[in-house]
Amino acid sequence: MVPAVVAVTADPDEPALRAAADDLAARLSVPRLEPAQVGCAAALLVVTPRGLELRDPSQPRVLGVRPDFLSPRMRRRASVRAGRQPLLRAVGFRGQPLEVIDATAGLARDAFVMAAAGCRVTAVERNPVIAAMLRDALRRAGEDPAVGSWLRPRLCLVEGDARELIAALAEHQRPDVVYIDTMFPPRSKSALAGKEMRVCRLVTGADEDAASLLEAAIGAARRRVVVKRRLHDRGPWPRPQLHFDARSVRYDVYLAAAAPG
Repeated sequence: MVPAVVAVTADPDEPALRAAADDLAARLSVPRLEPAQVGCAAALLVVTPRGLELRDPSQPRVLGVRPDFLSPRMRRRASVRAGRQPLLRAVGFRGQPLEVIDATAGLARDAFVMAAAGCRVTAVERNPVIAAMLRDALRRAGEDPAVGSWLRPRLCLVEGDARELIAALAEHQRPDVVYIDTMFPPRSKSALAGKEMRVCRLVTGADEDAASLLEAAIGAARRRVVVKRRLHDRGPWPRPQLHFDARSVRYDVYLAAAAPG
């Protein structure tokens, strides 16, 4: 269910966008607010000409959060050679396609990078608001001639709880890799990273079941489970066999028994 504090609105308040907002609010079973009413919501899902945005109505001057797979930033990330990307090294990508379940898709930027390299990624997102944003962003990217031709067959979105999806997998459906982003509270000096996390938490809340997801993932992955964590965090979780460090995060790797490295 979508939290009751979420509402939908259109910006600018134009007929086509209003109609789209009406349809989205009905599908999510949340209120559709007029511009003068938005202050009464704790979080706003906004229909804009550029795509769906999540905004904090208490900070009207702050730009919203919006997944955009066609942005220059994402195009740059997708173009970096695989051997120079800790994420791709962590999942064990060596030029051959891997079947990956991104169990905590979020804004799906890591899923996009894996798909751009050649992996076939199932991005799982259980929050209906975030899933709606992703669905819209994937549709827009799929319509781009340069990106859509490879993105559509490699990246698909599934709305639901990854633990339930993993538990229901038949033997032949088991992925090579399960990827988990633990959505840790940001300590980055990046204002962008901090803002995005704060706004997303308006609808997602805290990630309190990462341990059970990790257990399910380890039982399902054929090759490895990769968990994204803050660089210097040392928590109560199981000790990984491998780790790959990036600038502010690290990727802990749990190898499946008898799996190739």
